Amino acid sequence: MVGYLVGTRIREARRKMGLTQRQLAAAAGLSASYLNLIEHNKRRIAGLRLQALARALHLPASALNEGPDSAQLAELRAVATAQGGIDPGLIEAFIAQFPDWAHSVAALSRQNHDLREAITVLSDRLGHDPFLAETLHNILSNITAIRSTAGILSTVDDIAPDQQRRFVRSIHDESRRLSDAATALSAYLDRASEGAAAAATPEEAVDSFLQRHGYRFPALDAGGSVAALLADAPELDSPAARSMAHDLLARYAGDAAALPLADFAATAARLAYNPHALGQHFGGSQIRIYRRLAALRRENIAAPRFGLLVVNAAGQPIWRQPLESFALPRHGAACALWPIFQAFSHPERSAISALSLSDGTVITALSLAEQTAPAPVGQTPNYQAAMLLIPDDSLKVIAAWLPQPQGISAVGTACAICPRKGCDARSRAAYLTDIPQVVG
Repeated sequence: MVGYLVGTRIREARRKMGLTQRQLAAAAGLSASYLNLIEHNKRRIAGLRLQALARALHLPASALNEGPDSAQLAELRAVATAQGGIDPGLIEAFIAQFPDWAHSVAALSRQNHDLREAITVLSDRLGHDPFLAETLHNILSNITAIRSTAGILSTVDDIAPDQQRRFVRSIHDESRRLSDAATALSAYLDRASEGAAAAATPEEAVDSFLQRHGYRFPALDAGGSVAALLADAPELDSPAARSMAHDLLARYAGDAAALPLADFAATAARLAYNPHALGQHFGGSQIRIYRRLAALRRENIAAPRFGLLVVNAAGQPIWRQPLESFALPRHGAACALWPIFQAFSHPERSAISALSLSDGTVITALSLAEQTAPAPVGQTPNYQAAMLLIPDDSLKVIAAWLPQPQGISAVGTACAICPRKGCDARSRAAYLTDIPQVVG
């Protein structure tokens, strides 16, 4: 390939003007045979000859001499890589010979990428934040109640005055609740419209804060203060978000004080990151061991990657550190088949599971439920459950002590976005009804 295929661009410009090679060659003071070699990129051209051809084509020389737009070139190379079977070496020729088509393909590729990102954000909100579903359900319930009551008033003639007053009062109350729900929904959508990644709830704001820090806080590992971290947290723009973040950071600081980073990292490496062995060595809460393992990997510590979900007995997330391949809902409403929920039925006993997602991804999970503190006599103990997620690349490091799971469990992320058919644990229909269906 010669240069940036200048000859191909000359040929396309000539064809657009309706000129033959002989006509263009004569106008530029070249021989037709030499122009033919140029147009087939078999001869380089620059300087006065290039300027002469540009004048004959009524174009600036830069339009013929400069290479394709780097962003367009990168986009088309990405398309070629994704599709397979396309020779990337022909992309520049395609751009030069069919510039309009190349522009359209690149634009469609960017649009497809943007739409996929938008779908990911919307799916995340549908799956992780039930606010929309709950609010819409409330609005529909209010409308149904109003229509039902109004229907009785409009069709029944012999209603006693006191019953009429009750019906009217009911319509008034339902109308007020409908107005409140609509106002809350409007406020939610206003905040969400500030950007694809804008935090519409305190949980999303806290998630954004944790993600920015990579779920690791070296300042707290070194004995720093929670207040200093909160002072530099523009994402936490509401009292509720700041309160939630404060509790999480205080727990992290407690973990760091009980299990100092350097000592824990060295011991974890020596014990092949075995949570049970680490619990025997350090004592205390096994879920605390899970939390420290999930926060261990960083630039100067070559530990395995872990994801982590901790929930209370109601299934409400207390700590969520997802993996790229395993999303974790923000507000509960997760897949009921996750072993973290079965852990409550056999407290203090670790279980190992292999979880197969609808896209074929398989994740190994350690799950455990334990008391948060000893319960006073006569009172029900409070339990939390944790699920330590282990991706394939981490399994290689810890395989020596990890027992084999008994089979593979087919699970989803949340019913709202799960495509599995025939699932006995499904609690609601999928919002995205046109997503590919998976059996099993």
